[in-house]
Amino acid sequence: MSDDRRKIIMKEIYYWKENNLLPEKYCNFLLALYSQGDSLGSVESVSGNKRRLFLLLVNVLLLPLAFLTIYFTELQMIMQIAILILFCGLSGVLHLYMRKTVGLRLNFSLEITLLLIFITSVQLVQLWFSTSILIYGITFVNCIFWIWIGKKLNRNYLFYSGIIGIFILVYIVIN
Repeated sequence: MSDDRRKIIMKEIYYWKENNLLPEKYCNFLLALYSQGDSLGSVESVSGNKRRLFLLLVNVLLLPLAFLTIYFTELQMIMQIAILILFCGLSGVLHLYMRKTVGLRLNFSLEITLLLIFITSVQLVQLWFSTSILIYGITFVNCIFWIWIGKKLNRNYLFYSGIIGIFILVYIVIN
């Protein structure tokens, strides 16, 4: 078989593997079969890894950008909240994409999405009501949401973060 034909077949197998059209085991077997032990396989998947790394970097940078938007800009509060809602939506879409392509092994995108939702909800309550009891309430709701997501997705760190958040909130309210 010619090298050009083998490369075309291997590209197609990589496409199947990245889009979950075939199970990963089958794709790895076919790649090992068509590469005949050569290292041609690792060169083709680098572009997919770079794209995932770039999207993860964008998602990670959304959190510091949210803090910069809140504390270091002189935009009106409505504009800040609109930007935060945009960040939440982008982070949610990136989380769903990462979950689809990488699988549930990657937890950063979920954490960042939940933190952005927390920040946005607190800012919304601050804009509309400006009372500390409602800010405590929305923090409590977010902590309950984290506990629920932690139980549902079997993520102990989210479950315990929600519990610790409730304990800290109770401590702040009591004192």
